[in-house]
Amino acid sequence: MLQTILGAIKPHVGLIALLVSFTALLISATAATIAWLNYRRKSSLNLRGFHSIKFSAECDDPYVSSIVIENLKDRAVSIYAVYLRVSRGYYILIEDFEKSPHILRAYETWTKSYGPIEHYIAHGSRIAMQSLLHRGITKHRLVVSTSEGKHVVKEPPKAWKPTHDYLRNQLTTTVSPQRGMYEGEVIGGNVQYIVTLTAEGGKKQTLMIRRFDHKVQPFEEIRITEASLKSADALRTLFQSHVSTGRLSCESIEVMDLDDLRERRSGLLSKEMFEARPIGWFKYYVFGPLRARYRRWRRRSG
Repeated sequence: MLQTILGAIKPHVGLIALLVSFTALLISATAATIAWLNYRRKSSLNLRGFHSIKFSAECDDPYVSSIVIENLKDRAVSIYAVYLRVSRGYYILIEDFEKSPHILRAYETWTKSYGPIEHYIAHGSRIAMQSLLHRGITKHRLVVSTSEGKHVVKEPPKAWKPTHDYLRNQLTTTVSPQRGMYEGEVIGGNVQYIVTLTAEGGKKQTLMIRRFDHKVQPFEEIRITEASLKSADALRTLFQSHVSTGRLSCESIEVMDLDDLRERRSGLLSKEMFEARPIGWFKYYVFGPLRARYRRWRRRSG
């Protein structure tokens, strides 16, 4: 039996040896790659962050109002100072941790906000920084002093927005949901009235009355009628009738008409409402960009 197996394998010995060698090489390469990735993850520095510049009536110079620094490595970083490089040779000191270094732990994000300043000083004299703090003139970068020396903080990738696509294709639309809030509770668009019942001792109960509640009747003690939903006064009269008959116990009834509030809040919106429809491939990817180019051409030509 053994001789038979060896006889069958013998013609393929070279191929088997090649497969074994290739498998060993693949395992070694995988182990080396994992070791290298682990080394990269724990070695050197990799900080990412951004800052914001604010202009205020409280001071003549713009100032750094907030910074965010994120540690992307699996190791802690000792930060001795944070600067904003606003141009070649100009560094604005934001934080000085020389006496007590700030420890940014692995994968930790550090944020801080700042108020207005009085002025800037360099070489014992006041210095104006208005021109250099305008982003459109010079490129700003956060620079930190660490236990491993100077490190320039990487800027995060620019966030994408649908408006970027709209500039190239005007068939792109951003749809923003609008939500109402009342005492920390979200209110849907079908809620027409908010009824607040105040009982003895000041205990309050809030009821959300929807447009179709005369059909579903959500309350056992109170029967909502279609006529009672015509106005806030009609709804208040309905609840007062239940109080007078003893089916409802409360000292006061307040009814808030949400449709009236929505009407005043959306005064700047168009009264017209349209329904979104699917856009075909040709219309979006061909007609949309051509339309955007044509409008840009019309704008440039006057």
